[in-house]
Amino acid sequence: MNSIQNIIKPHVKAALYADDLALICSEDSCGTAQECLTLLEQWTDDWAMTLNAAKTTYSIFSLSTKIPNLRLRISNSLLEKENYPKYLGVTVDPRLTWCKQIETVQKNAVRRTLLLKKLAGTSLGAKMKLLKKTYVGYVRPVMEYGIAAWGTASKTNFQKIERVRNHSLRRMTGGIKSTPINCMESVTDLESLEDRRKKKIVCQYTKFQHLANHPMCKLITNNPRKRLKRTNFTASAQQMHKSLELPDLRPDTTFESSIDWPPWN
Repeated sequence: MNSIQNIIKPHVKAALYADDLALICSEDSCGTAQECLTLLEQWTDDWAMTLNAAKTTYSIFSLSTKIPNLRLRISNSLLEKENYPKYLGVTVDPRLTWCKQIETVQKNAVRRTLLLKKLAGTSLGAKMKLLKKTYVGYVRPVMEYGIAAWGTASKTNFQKIERVRNHSLRRMTGGIKSTPINCMESVTDLESLEDRRKKKIVCQYTKFQHLANHPMCKLITNNPRKRLKRTNFTASAQQMHKSLELPDLRPDTTFESSIDWPPWN
């Protein structure tokens, strides 16, 4: 599968994970996308495989109201346009607001909090230690999966996830609606979802800085064009990096240790 990268045109990016392949291109290279699909068909023929046109779709991401109409084909079959594609479990919307993804996360998280409700009920009355383990291992992973990507959503959208998390805190502590959130966080010794979101985004941003051959490394270095209203991933990560007062961790940065190590270490 890794040999697919060799047939992709320079202006088209290929995101490959196991047997899932996504071709990414800008408006200037949309015509090249069809060439890549043709080359991909030839590659599958050489390896005695067949592309499934019924399971292949295309999506357009833009803030413009004038969306072009593409006619992409595989084996003379027109590809269907999908407005809300799901890639590796994350739903992407045309304007990259992450509304659909957050709605999905909210529904799944609420469904899982029902277990907390049963455990904290009068019949079982589980202790807070067990409720915390259930939340950390069963509820919270759903709310944080892929958050490094969709965590740049607006505060209004992200608050939908925080409400589910605050409801879980009340289940664990037995608090009521008027109980301060920071007090329940102190009792349970749990970080806020906002702080965890910032850390994961900054961590992903730092990883991109150290991957010299990754496309995101070039975007971060070249200071990409800002979007009209919403901040992009790079701008959000840089702002969070400053708010957390973290050191510069770029590869060309060196640190001098304050510890006097022995010469044999």
